[in-house]
Amino acid sequence: MAVNAARLIWSLVVASALIVAAAVTQVGAEASAPPRTRVAAAPDPMPTPKPAAELAPPRLVVRHILPIAGPMKLGEWHWDEEGAPAEGRIVITADLEAGTLSVFRDGWEIGTAAIIYGRDDKPTPLGAFPIREKDADHASRTYGGAPMPYSLRLTGDGVF
Repeated sequence: MAVNAARLIWSLVVASALIVAAAVTQVGAEASAPPRTRVAAAPDPMPTPKPAAELAPPRLVVRHILPIAGPMKLGEWHWDEEGAPAEGRIVITADLEAGTLSVFRDGWEIGTAAIIYGRDDKPTPLGAFPIREKDADHASRTYGGAPMPYSLRLTGDGVF
């Protein structure tokens, strides 16, 4: 169980790193450009989350948080199952404001990672998404065949 959870966290870190690489390329190209006024463009169609009543996930009760000193840097992750129940419901949350992803088992945080998410022109969809596909050997079609091991597809239009 710990190995599978560690692989899951690692695949999410790798996917975040790919997103970071794409964002850094974008930011690097714009870093030397003078500030400009943003013009509102029509947003890309986003996946529509299922209504909460359809998903009806049980409420997460947080019982323990990992002791992390200070803010995490991109690519940093922590994993510690000591003291956590050996079995229980696994819940993964993403806190967009804090830029973190957390893995909970039965309310105990056992893993966390710093993440980067969507851009202004392609925002991160909000909601509860069931896992639609698991692929241990996925390669990105968007990023030139970049490996995305242990990928979890959340929507049919490219959200992993």
